[in-house]
Amino acid sequence: MSNLSIGKRISVLTIVSGILILVVAGVGWKNMSNAIIALESTYNDRLVPVSDLGKISDLLGGNTAEVLRAIQHDPRNPIHTAHDHPVSKHLDSFNQRRAEINALWDKYMATYLTEEEKKLAEDFVAKNKAWVEGFWLFGAHGRRRFLRETDSGHTCRRAHGVGCSR
Repeated sequence: MSNLSIGKRISVLTIVSGILILVVAGVGWKNMSNAIIALESTYNDRLVPVSDLGKISDLLGGNTAEVLRAIQHDPRNPIHTAHDHPVSKHLDSFNQRRAEINALWDKYMATYLTEEEKKLAEDFVAKNKAWVEGFWLFGAHGRRRFLRETDSGHTCRRAHGVGCSR
């Protein structure tokens, strides 16, 4: 390199520096692409499911409110006359929310879950099933069952003027 003129030395240094800049830019470009892929995965596997879980939480709260509103239809309740609609309005709303919850839950379960998240999901499924089956009494004969279980048929007689079958 000592035999080269100053102009040639500067040209070689410029070319080597340019190649080095291109290599560094290529490595940076590749790392940025990897970071974008990782962020997309984080967004799709973490942020979107958190949003869906928030919606599920809101819908569960709405269903709890519908249960409480349905209970207010009990003729023993002094404010039952304020409800000038059938209890089926609350049941239908509850069932609509259940369908939305189930769809969001299926979407959540289709995402990548860690082992801890799988355990939490299994716990939620068990508790939610118990809540729906145990607390919410409105199945095929739910309205009669609700009225029958409020106070051993006393409500049935007051609501319908007749006894209820047991």
